[in-house]
Amino acid sequence: MWSGAARRLAVPDPAPDPTVYPDTDDMGEPTLQTFIVDALMPLVERWLAVGGPPTFVGRNTFIYWKQYNATERLAPDLYVLPGTAPKTQTSSWKTWETGQVPSFALEIVSTDVDKDYIEGPEKYDDLGVKELVVFDPAYADDLDERFLWQVFRRVGKRGLVRVDATNGDRVRSRVLGCFLRAVGEGSAVRIRLGTGPHGDTLFPTFEEAERATREKAEARAAAERTAREKAEAKADAAHAAREQAEARAATAHAAREQAEARAAAAHAAREQADTARMNAEADRDAERAAREKAEAELRRLRAAPPGKKRRG
Repeated sequence: MWSGAARRLAVPDPAPDPTVYPDTDDMGEPTLQTFIVDALMPLVERWLAVGGPPTFVGRNTFIYWKQYNATERLAPDLYVLPGTAPKTQTSSWKTWETGQVPSFALEIVSTDVDKDYIEGPEKYDDLGVKELVVFDPAYADDLDERFLWQVFRRVGKRGLVRVDATNGDRVRSRVLGCFLRAVGEGSAVRIRLGTGPHGDTLFPTFEEAERATREKAEARAAAERTAREKAEAKADAAHAAREQAEARAATAHAAREQAEARAAAAHAAREQADTARMNAEADRDAERAAREKAEAELRRLRAAPPGKKRRG
C-alpha cells in the first residue's frame, strides 16, 4: 500500500537502474547521539505496540526518495515507518520500491548545526514526512539562534512547517501520540516519552516496567500475606475465646454438679434426720406404751383383794 507522499515522490521506473545507492557514509555517530537513540528506540517501539499495531522503528538507515539520484538521501537518527513490519531487515529504503515514507523522524543536532537546522528540514519536506522533531542538546551554546526542541509538521500545501520551537523540557508529537521529554543534563541527557494530558508521566522503560510489575506482585503478595496473618490471628483469637468459653462452661458445669451434690447430700442428711427422728419417736412411743402398760398392771395389782392368788 503506497502512501500519498510516496506516490507524489516517484513512480518506479521499470528499466534497469544502474545507480549505486550506498548503505552508509562511514562517518560514524557521536556517542551522545548513540546513547540517546539507544535509550529512546525501545521506548518508541513498545509505545507504538501498546497504542496500536506494531510499526517499524529504525535508526540511521539511508532513505532514498528519488530514483537515479543517490545524493538525495536522509538517515534519520530515529524514524517510524508505518505499514512495515517491526524488525524488517534492510540496508536502505527506496520509497519507489516500498511505497512508504516515514511518518515521524527525529534528528539530534550534531556539530554540523546548519545541516540539522536548515538543510535537514528542507530535505524532510521533500521526502514527505508528516512530522520532524529536531533535538539540540547543545542549544545553550547559542541561545539567540538555537532551540532545545523544534517541531515541524506537514500543513496542507505549505508542506513541512515549523510549528514549535522551545527550550522547555518537552514537546508533543502528534504522530506518536505522546510527548518527547528531555531528562537529565549535559552528557547524561536522554529523551523519554511522556504520557498524560501534559506529558507528566514517563512511559516506563522495559526495566522500569519489569520492576514495577515485580513490585506490584510483591506488594500484592505482602497484602495477601498480611490478610492471611490477620485471618489466622482472628481465627486464633476466636479459637482462644471458644476455649475460654468452654472452660468457663466446664467450670460452671462442675460448680453446678458440686452444688447438686451438696444439695443431694443435704437432702440425704435431712432424710436420715427425719428417719432418726421418726425412729426416736417410735422408740419413745414404744417406751411410753410399755410404761403405760406397766403402770396399768401395777394399778391392777394394787387394786386386787389381799390373799388372792395372782393369775398367771
